[in-house]
Amino acid sequence: MKRAMLAITLLLAAIFSFPPLLCAWDGFDYDTGDYVEIDDQEPVNPGDQIVIYDYADQTYHEVEIISVNRLANPEIEAYDYDADEYRTFEMEGVTIGKKSAS
Repeated sequence: MKRAMLAITLLLAAIFSFPPLLCAWDGFDYDTGDYVEIDDQEPVNPGDQIVIYDYADQTYHEVEIISVNRLANPEIEAYDYDADEYRTFEMEGVTIGKKSAS
């Protein structure tokens, strides 16, 4: 009985120590008042061209990353090729599978 409890405890500890990687990074566009989602699992850097999902018009947009501010609430400035405008997104501060926000 003790052995089974130890095995269960170790299994649960292992599961919670290594959560699954997230596939998306959520953010908010204050200009439109809607959420955006970055599907890319890699850290974003200036000059990267990525695809975002824009909940404002429920479509995907191709954007180029202009700058990334990795503070407690990361902020990304991007040029949206589809909308032909610069946009700023405030992203979630902590995500698994992404470069640390700090």
